[in-house]
Amino acid sequence: MRLNEYLFKELDNILQLICNLLNKIKDWLARLMGKEDRDDFTPATKKSIAMRVNYICSNPTCRRYTLKPKINDPYRWDEVGQASHIVSASRVNGPRADPEMNSEDRKHPNNGIWLCLRCHKIIDSEPDWATIKVLQSWKKEAELRAVSNSVDDDFKQSTIDDLIIAIRSLNSFLDQLLVCNSIDYDLRNRFERNEINWNDYTKNMMENFEKTKREYEKSIFPEIQVALLKCQNILGESNEIVRNAFKSLERSSCNQLTMKDMLPILYELKENVQWR
Repeated sequence: MRLNEYLFKELDNILQLICNLLNKIKDWLARLMGKEDRDDFTPATKKSIAMRVNYICSNPTCRRYTLKPKINDPYRWDEVGQASHIVSASRVNGPRADPEMNSEDRKHPNNGIWLCLRCHKIIDSEPDWATIKVLQSWKKEAELRAVSNSVDDDFKQSTIDDLIIAIRSLNSFLDQLLVCNSIDYDLRNRFERNEINWNDYTKNMMENFEKTKREYEKSIFPEIQVALLKCQNILGESNEIVRNAFKSLERSSCNQLTMKDMLPILYELKENVQWR
């Protein structure tokens, strides 16, 4: 039995080596003949990539419009942008090539980013700077920007209203905690006066903390989370304030200080959404 398993494993390794060798021969022949397999985008895919960012260059420092109307012809326009490959259209020789990526993934819309002609030339001439990770970040940010720029006034006002509700609820909850603090203070005094032992003191303190945490996570946390998700749609996932807000929310139920830390963040988000 073990011998059969060993033989199958060795056979699999040999087949893999043969496949790799055949691929290398194919690449060598393609270079020798002056041509190479490319997985180019279809016209429909190119249009999809462009429309998802409103035909605006995805380079965050550029953001040029890539449709230019012809001055003397009201029915025509020039397209001065291109659907560029994030991972090279060529399997081995292009910028950011990945021999392991299959053909379908190379020509999939997820592997495309819309850029003006100038930025397309730059990213392909400087692949060490314009890495796959960088271009994926540009693509995601550009699509989120397109979403936020299309947000209507009703959604914006709804987000502001949710932030106001979250702020009021959190303020009210923090006021209620003052009562809990007085109870904890009384417990500490009773312990110091030896009216209760250490086990009872720590047990009661822990029960109070768990009760506070449950109430916060049940009523306050969801309200803040809904407001933050709406802010993310408007300001963008990469917005630093939004990112810090989600990080603070994750740890906000730890104690009263982390709960209080959410207040200035919510106020800052409200101001940013209002000015959007």
